[in-house]
Amino acid sequence: MKQYTSRFLKHSFLAALLTAGLTEFTAVSAMLIDSIIVSKCLGAAEIAVVGIGAPFHFLVSALGTGLSIGLQTVCTREMGRGNTDRINQYMNETLAVAFLLAAVITALAFLATSPMAILFGAKGNAASLLDETVVYLHGLGFKVIPYVALAVLTPVVVLDNGSKTVLAASVCGALSDVVFDVAAVLLGGGIFGIGLATSGSVLLSLLILLTHFLKKDRLLHFRVVKIRWKDILEIVKLSLPKAIHMGTCFIRPIVLNALIVAAGGSLAMSVLSIRSGIADFVEVSAVGVAGAVSILAGVAYGERNGEDLESVSRIARRYILIIAASIVLLLCALFHPIAVFYLGADSPAIPLLSFAIVTTAVGNFFTMLIYTKIAFLQAVEKVKAAQMIEVGAYLVSLLSTAALLSIPFGAYGVFAAFAVSQIVVLLVLWIVARRQSKKTGRTAGGDYLRMDDSFYPKPYDVISYPVRTMEHCALASEQINLFCKGHGMSKKQALYAGICVEEILTNILKHVPASKTDADAAEIRVTISGDRLILRMRDNTAAFNLSALARLLQDTTDPAANLGLKLICKTAEDIRYYSTLGINTAIITI
Repeated sequence: MKQYTSRFLKHSFLAALLTAGLTEFTAVSAMLIDSIIVSKCLGAAEIAVVGIGAPFHFLVSALGTGLSIGLQTVCTREMGRGNTDRINQYMNETLAVAFLLAAVITALAFLATSPMAILFGAKGNAASLLDETVVYLHGLGFKVIPYVALAVLTPVVVLDNGSKTVLAASVCGALSDVVFDVAAVLLGGGIFGIGLATSGSVLLSLLILLTHFLKKDRLLHFRVVKIRWKDILEIVKLSLPKAIHMGTCFIRPIVLNALIVAAGGSLAMSVLSIRSGIADFVEVSAVGVAGAVSILAGVAYGERNGEDLESVSRIARRYILIIAASIVLLLCALFHPIAVFYLGADSPAIPLLSFAIVTTAVGNFFTMLIYTKIAFLQAVEKVKAAQMIEVGAYLVSLLSTAALLSIPFGAYGVFAAFAVSQIVVLLVLWIVARRQSKKTGRTAGGDYLRMDDSFYPKPYDVISYPVRTMEHCALASEQINLFCKGHGMSKKQALYAGICVEEILTNILKHVPASKTDADAAEIRVTISGDRLILRMRDNTAAFNLSALARLLQDTTDPAANLGLKLICKTAEDIRYYSTLGINTAIITI
């Protein structure tokens, strides 16, 4: 039987996918253009300096991105519960700690630059590049604080309905990086100018992102808070899978470089470098889908909404199949022209690069599945499982498969390992899922992103359905009245619940644009939890902050004004509201 998938969840998933994917795409594009400008406009020494300085980017990214993943995990959880005050607390205390750590790294960039440059590789045969590396690191030093702030704020801005601002900040940052690089070359800024250009583009991105907080209707805002170190430790713990990913990114190239040189020499090494750049672009899709899963699964987890978790799984699989198939068709049609573009028509390495491109295209499907699985485990706070998959997929399985396949197949075996190793990991995950679910049938589908059964409410304790017309409002009110009575609630409680639903849904329908009258206007989900009734209503019309309105109504003296809403506010134990990815959500506890 075909399972119902929320139209609003589909909308949110696509918005999150585009935000995460396009943000990653602009970052990858900026890095590629940077390397082209340096190689074409400066020289071989400067290219080497940029390579030596690369670990500095890794150091800064480890701090900023690591904290942001943990922050996103706790914030999506609290968003699902409607706890916007806790999100504000998490955001401000994480920002304070991140600023202090970024200040330390900035100080190192200026006060201990020479030892840092030597540590990164400006020694031995590259000792002559020490001075230029120091100058380059000085230029990059200005980027640390704005980059870390940007990384920490980006996930919470997305949650606070700020996807458009995030995209604008990302695109403007990438474009300005190119403009600043060209300006640095034309003005004779040299390698210091290149580093400073990177810092300037990051600062511009941050300034654009901060405009989000100037709007009065935002749920999140800056404030001075007392740091709860328990919260910081939780965020750091939840960031461990990302930290491990960065560690594998650091170790993996060292081993693969040695394998590929031994198997195919310098030509194969050039192919590996080109393949890495192509893979970065291809994996933008994996980052996008994983980012969407991370946000929506986190919100569903916080709400303890198993139905939405399964819907996220279905939507993710659909996008993975469509995107992966498109990439396979595109790269398999263009692999030869791409190889010729990079190497020239007469290069003997064209067959090897063509093979590497095809395996990258095919392997992207399996990479997307693994990225998504890790993102889901991160969102539902199964940190150890996420860590094990991260290490298994991107270190143990990849390197061992590459080493084994390189023996009979040489360099071709190394490139084949990128796809084969992912298949091995997915096979292991599928076997584990089957054993855990204790089923005899296929489990890689519905159980792919599924919690254990204890997470789900009993079927008779929850009802949910879409609402389109005023007749649906009346029907929903009647059904909820019966639902409450069937669970032993008093007639008064059941009546209040029905009135709450009808009043809010009617208000939502009044604001539905004429162009959307043929679609679902709202969704309602009702859950019995102990002696409490939890109503959740979701729509994508104009923002309507019921919790803020409840506070305002307490101060009104006109007894005839907003009777229905006043009754809701008087009856409800708690009213919460949030808006994210273009969807408004009201949570009422009776």
